[in-house]
Amino acid sequence: MKTSLYFLFLALSFSLLSTSCKKEEEALAMTEEEAVEVIESSMSAEAQGMAGEASDVAEAAESFADESLCGMTGDSSLSYTIDQVNLQASYTIAWGWELVCTGFIPNTLEFVRTTDGTYETNRLKSDDSAISSWDITNLVTGTQYIMNGSYTREGSQESKIGQQNEFSSTLVITATDILVDKVTQEIAGGTASFTLTGNGSGGSDVSYTGTIVFNGNQSATLTINGNSHPLNW
Repeated sequence: MKTSLYFLFLALSFSLLSTSCKKEEEALAMTEEEAVEVIESSMSAEAQGMAGEASDVAEAAESFADESLCGMTGDSSLSYTIDQVNLQASYTIAWGWELVCTGFIPNTLEFVRTTDGTYETNRLKSDDSAISSWDITNLVTGTQYIMNGSYTREGSQESKIGQQNEFSSTLVITATDILVDKVTQEIAGGTASFTLTGNGSGGSDVSYTGTIVFNGNQSATLTINGNSHPLNW
């Protein structure tokens, strides 16, 4: 009898622990799957993410990295909308620049950019804003610009995957030697570290940290919680 009760106790304990762990796993404002989706969306040009940053940086460098503009500054702004089957987006973008020269040779294009708007895919809906600051070098030599700086994006999201949580998030990316092809204006390589925090009705606040390795061809490898995820945009 005691042996039977002992095994019954173990079974009940295991069941309670499993339920507790399941509840704890579910009680997150933003799951890892949702975090990956937020980061991947923050890469795409359509959502004015890092790919959009790279394109604008390349365009500005091509237009303003000229010795006649040494020490000069400038700014620009625009707005756009996308209405497709699996993507709707509406953003306003503003950016400014200053050309730093060594003598009369363009050395660094200091570039700042802000975005504000919304986007919706079949996996995520977001209302967000972003601000970035970049130093662009390799202006007059080579086939690639080199970007170093930071990118911060924050807002509110509605997930359409996993637990379908609603949450607010802040993503901070610190990028090192991001290579931008001067012809295609696409990211060709480089690395970044990030911190992503989230809070909302889904459960307790959460914070994720990790790295992003840019592979070119509109792809990257995200490492979060020791797990690797392919990113494509």
